[in-house]
Amino acid sequence: MDYLRQFDLFVTYSDYYWEDYPDVISLIGTLVDEGKSLLVEKYNQYDPANAWVSIEALSTPSEQVEFEIVPSNLTLGVRSIKAPARASYLLLYGGYPLVRSPKKVGWPDPPGALAVYGYYGAGKFVVLSPDLFMMSGDVAILFSNIMYWLTNREAPPPPSVVELDWKIAEINNTMNSLYSKLSMLNNSINQLYAKLPQLGEISNQLNRTQQQLDMLIDQVNGLSKEIANLNFMQNLVTCIAISALPISVASLIIAIRRRQK
Repeated sequence: MDYLRQFDLFVTYSDYYWEDYPDVISLIGTLVDEGKSLLVEKYNQYDPANAWVSIEALSTPSEQVEFEIVPSNLTLGVRSIKAPARASYLLLYGGYPLVRSPKKVGWPDPPGALAVYGYYGAGKFVVLSPDLFMMSGDVAILFSNIMYWLTNREAPPPPSVVELDWKIAEINNTMNSLYSKLSMLNNSINQLYAKLPQLGEISNQLNRTQQQLDMLIDQVNGLSKEIANLNFMQNLVTCIAISALPISVASLIIAIRRRQK
């Protein structure tokens, strides 16, 4: 007894020890009654611990189920604990539940729990279902709070410490979102780079077309000048021919030309 009194917390991996070593368990029960703490992971449905907490096996529904988090100092920072679908679990009855099954079709009524706590004399105890550690979610935060409470501290660490994992998770989610957006931008840039050769070819075609258009304009301007020169030469030849004719004939031709104009 004196040897055991040096410890503040007693932990049993399996409650089969309660059946195999009843004398030791009786001593531990006395020490808990005096003010020590006890943590038990409970498997056995037929051991003396059922005086505190009983256990029952059942199968879950076919869909994934989220357990109910009971508000408590021991569940501070615990936001979600989920059970996989189509599995058999051991649920606890007795004490004060921390994480209990939801009131849904296929689950027992009253709900069973994955973790319960309570007081025995001046001491404390927590009983865990072994299946708690098969769940997804904030199991680590819950277990940290339980250990904090069992070591004679009434409240878990400040929220800033308890919720550190959540803040890290939120930062990771934000970073993942940014990485996703960055990936989308990279894809858009790559698509634009892929189109650059096509844009370059289009630009070259436009330049060639502009050059051809400039050449056509030069040809048109050259033809216009030639036409103007031909008109001038025609008028000049006509004037010379008219000047060589008798005055009466020349006057008649000039009159006809004026009428044509």
